[in-house]
Amino acid sequence: MGENRREVECAPDGKRRLTKAAFADAKEKQQGTDAVLASWSSGLYGSDLQLRPLYHSASFAPGGANLGFFSDKQTDDLIDTAASTLDDAKRKDLYFQAQKQISGLAPQVLLFYQDDLYASRKNISGVTMQPGGQIVVRDAVKN
Repeated sequence: MGENRREVECAPDGKRRLTKAAFADAKEKQQGTDAVLASWSSGLYGSDLQLRPLYHSASFAPGGANLGFFSDKQTDDLIDTAASTLDDAKRKDLYFQAQKQISGLAPQVLLFYQDDLYASRKNISGVTMQPGGQIVVRDAVKN
């Protein structure tokens, strides 16, 4: 995975810094890193798989995707409680609280949010887009 390593110029001191892709191999991770570039999409698998891998203390890298070693007991408790809550409205509220907690603590610098867009003709209905950008035409109907 050597191609995942990049040296980049950093202003204002002009020193070279080592930046790696998020999932470099173990040997590369031991060499030290000044920054990590990563992206994440859980697709259709729900709020738990969006939050737990990135923000739960049990998901520290290299075994998990919590690359910044973010740890917050309240966030962990909210994620755990939400995952075991059967009531949809209560679970949704718990994940909302977890997102609000994470946002307030700002464990990462988010460079951008991707907007996925799709279009269809006026006489076509039933086309949808799933999280992650997959377009579903299974229920498409020409009107």
